[in-house]
Amino acid sequence: MKKLIIALSLLVFAAVFSACGPTPEQGVAYNDAIVDEQELVMDKINAVYEAMKNYENVSGMDQALTAAQQQAKAGLENVQKMDDFDGNTDFRDAGVKLFEIYKSVTMNELPQIVEIYKLPQEQYTQEKADEVDKLIEQSTKKMDEGMAAFQQVQDAFGAKYKFTFETKSN
Repeated sequence: MKKLIIALSLLVFAAVFSACGPTPEQGVAYNDAIVDEQELVMDKINAVYEAMKNYENVSGMDQALTAAQQQAKAGLENVQKMDDFDGNTDFRDAGVKLFEIYKSVTMNELPQIVEIYKLPQEQYTQEKADEVDKLIEQSTKKMDEGMAAFQQVQDAFGAKYKFTFETKSN
């Protein structure tokens, strides 16, 4: 009888514990896993723009672009591999969509911008400068819209699992 009571007590405890769902700390850790990947990608994308400041360093621009492309691909793969959270994939899926945008920008707009920046000074015309501006505007808009959609899902995730986001200051 004593064994039966202990077994039933363990079952009740397990049922009550699992009914509570994930803790806010687990939600934060899941959020941070996606955000950490995002920061790695954005650091590499920013490094491309930094490298373009020295337009004479063609190999530096190429290296920064390759690093951004590799990081965007790796970030997308890492987020895609994440498990669901509490039986739901909405937040992960929103992260995947954002990383698909990052990958698209690093494979489309950024290479075009870098190629224009690598042109000899005499070939860098106003038309080319306007093209760069258009590509930067286009890529920024894509990333901003992707980030806004991601943040909506992120905010709902934080509200559901009872945690708030702290803004990092650089």
